[in-house]
Amino acid sequence: MKIKHFLLLAFSTIALSGCIANVDKTRMSDLNNYSEKVIRDSIVVGKSTKKDVLLLLGAPLTPKDFKTVNTWIYASKVVDRRLYFFIPVFRDRDQLLLLQFNDAGVVSKMDYTEK
Repeated sequence: MKIKHFLLLAFSTIALSGCIANVDKTRMSDLNNYSEKVIRDSIVVGKSTKKDVLLLLGAPLTPKDFKTVNTWIYASKVVDRRLYFFIPVFRDRDQLLLLQFNDAGVVSKMDYTEK
């Protein structure tokens, strides 16, 4: 019986020591909360306004004076590196959203990329 407990303890220790995570969310923004599908469904070219985008994503990364500028950039980066049983797993997420508005404040062009 003692051998079973020892083997269970040894196996548990080895299994738990093989799980390590390093997640850096220091450059994460609200953009990270949404998938590409949700972004494309929520921000519609020719229909969505600056107000709609602000309510969804908050203030853009650039420009700082976004109220008077018609090109907004949103970016989010999460570095997620994990090690499961000595197998490296990379789940990094790098998103970039470029929005251009017409003079009426309606989205005229949208470019979204995710790596």
